[in-house]
Amino acid sequence: MAKTEHDIFYKPQQHRLFAIDRMLRRPGGATRGQITSAVQAQVVGDRLVAYSRATLRRDLDALQDMGAQIRQVWRFDQGGNRTDCFYEYADMSWTMGKVTVREGDLFAVLLAKVVVERYAGLPIAEDLERVYGHLQSELNNTMTIRTDQLAPIAFAARGEALQRASAKIWKEVLAATTRHRALEIVYRKGWGDMTGSSCAPTTRVVHPYHIVNLCGTWYLVGSHSSKDPSIRQYRIDSILEAKALKERFVLPVNFKIDDLLDTTFGQFIGSPQDVVDVRLRFRKDATPLIKGREFQPYQRMQSLPDGGVELTLRVSQSGPLPLHHVAAWVLSFGPDVIVLAPECLREQVAKAATATARVYLRQERASNGGQNGCKADS
Repeated sequence: MAKTEHDIFYKPQQHRLFAIDRMLRRPGGATRGQITSAVQAQVVGDRLVAYSRATLRRDLDALQDMGAQIRQVWRFDQGGNRTDCFYEYADMSWTMGKVTVREGDLFAVLLAKVVVERYAGLPIAEDLERVYGHLQSELNNTMTIRTDQLAPIAFAARGEALQRASAKIWKEVLAATTRHRALEIVYRKGWGDMTGSSCAPTTRVVHPYHIVNLCGTWYLVGSHSSKDPSIRQYRIDSILEAKALKERFVLPVNFKIDDLLDTTFGQFIGSPQDVVDVRLRFRKDATPLIKGREFQPYQRMQSLPDGGVELTLRVSQSGPLPLHHVAAWVLSFGPDVIVLAPECLREQVAKAATATARVYLRQERASNGGQNGCKADS
């Protein structure tokens, strides 16, 4: 595969130096021919037609400029004549040192690590963890991935219309979050009448704290401004424009992303200071859909004598529509779940279920009991 400027290590000489470094660490070193073969295999796609002695000498000089001690060891035949020249490190403890990477490269390694670890279960996640640890020490990267609904091999298509953030918007969001700079965004809310003013894009300046993935959707978590420190979440694919500003902000000492995520359910992040225990009782028919799943790190699940299960979640009830997201999820199970607590959620679900039933009853009466197009169970 051809190397491009978007690769982490895209400079042709860097590719060659990596190959040479491996060869010089072999027991007994390597000849010029062996080094040439390794270099050509490393930089395939960079249009390297030949690897001359002069280029090899420049590459060896580059390694020595970096502090490497390279020696030449000649082999002799029985007649005392020189045969082959081997190159090797005089000090095997020397390393090539730090390699400059971009923030996007670090993010790609982190994402690969999480996907492999959570969804594929491969041991390579340990190698990616070490790589990420080394790279993270060079950058102040503040990102968390939290999702439990992505497919382990392929990313399933989403049923909703999705505006994907452009590369330019991602770059600005990432730069502002990493460097603790204010971020000016043009944002379209995801709730309200698309033809009304409630969904009209607005311009605002936010303080970005963290980038989070919730159920396959990316969000920016932060505060509206220094005057309004309450936590907000902004769906990144709803950001129409973004610009990292020169203004810096200080991340609050009490901000801990894990505290927020511990009380997060679905795609809603609320205040961890305003939480309530949600207790749900599922009938045995729905048990296979609940048992074995992790909805929250500190959830409680209890098996019932009748084959059902009782699930307790710690959910934030802050925001303009408290527990609305939980109610919508509960309603998806129909009569196979009963809300035990809190009472406000129980009333919300009951009210929505009653309103839905009335809609269908009115339609049934209007059609005078006509066929609904569904086949009866055999």
